[in-house]
Amino acid sequence: MRSKASDPTLRGLALALLAAACGGGPQKPAAQPLRPNATPVAPAPVAPTPVAGPSDCPPVEPTKGLPPKTYKELSIAEAESYASQGLKIQFDSEKIGLTSADARGLLKQAMDKYFTSLAADPYNVKATYNLAAAYGRIGRCQCANNLLARLTEMQSWPSSKVDIEDCANRVFGKGKKWKDRPDPDFDRCRTDERFRSIVSKF
Repeated sequence: MRSKASDPTLRGLALALLAAACGGGPQKPAAQPLRPNATPVAPAPVAPTPVAGPSDCPPVEPTKGLPPKTYKELSIAEAESYASQGLKIQFDSEKIGLTSADARGLLKQAMDKYFTSLAADPYNVKATYNLAAAYGRIGRCQCANNLLARLTEMQSWPSSKVDIEDCANRVFGKGKKWKDRPDPDFDRCRTDERFRSIVSKF
């Protein structure tokens, strides 16, 4: 005798009731999940290529270069005038309240005056020292070193001895005029071994 559970009719009826209880019929595919509309994203900007700063000078031996000029070839008064003009502009470049761009522009003008001075008289102490200080201020320490090295070679000249002694005192902050006030233009160079080696010769 078959049990009721094994009766095909009852089994089919049970499956039908189960299907009805679960919702019956074919299932609809699930809808796409809600999501915001896609917003186009602009590509990340390419970082600008850094502009290289001015390169420093190569080391130059003060005893090498162009041959010395004779006294008649020098224009001493002209050189002194341009050196004084440059120093005044350099002082102006240090005034409080200037933008960095304005300060740099004035310093560039001062340096141009020193170049003109040294073209007239390559041995002008004022132009040589203050051009070195200007280079030191912008961190071009080897350029400053080259000029300071020229001064150390010139300090034995009787005509330059007093002026160069004043420059040495200015570097270190010595003497009555500069006591305890080392030249801040060279602050960026004071840890440079070449700088220290050169100024030790003053």
